[in-house]
Amino acid sequence: EVAEAIDDTRARLADLRSEEGDFDAALRDIEAGLAQAQGPSHFRGHLVEVRGVVEERRAKALAARGDAEAAERARKAAIASFEEAIGIQEQVIAEALKAAGGKPR
Repeated sequence: EVAEAIDDTRARLADLRSEEGDFDAALRDIEAGLAQAQGPSHFRGHLVEVRGVVEERRAKALAARGDAEAAERARKAAIASFEEAIGIQEQVIAEALKAAGGKPR
């Protein structure tokens, strides 16, 4: 539970840092959390989702500065992170259903 609390805190810090435009520090928070959160879990999925939010914000900032090429790379990274987060959460749900004796959809 301590590790999960730390992962949640790292995700929150990354969210706050990216709101302030400190995208590199935000991604360092995410990467530190992902290094700890091995295997599919709600918290790993949340870290990956926040990575997508960070990249989405970076894309908007880059576009506002007129750097369309870098903005597009950040946008693609955001989409990839969101898709990865969905996959992780689907795994978590399927495992929870299996453990409860239910069938995944």
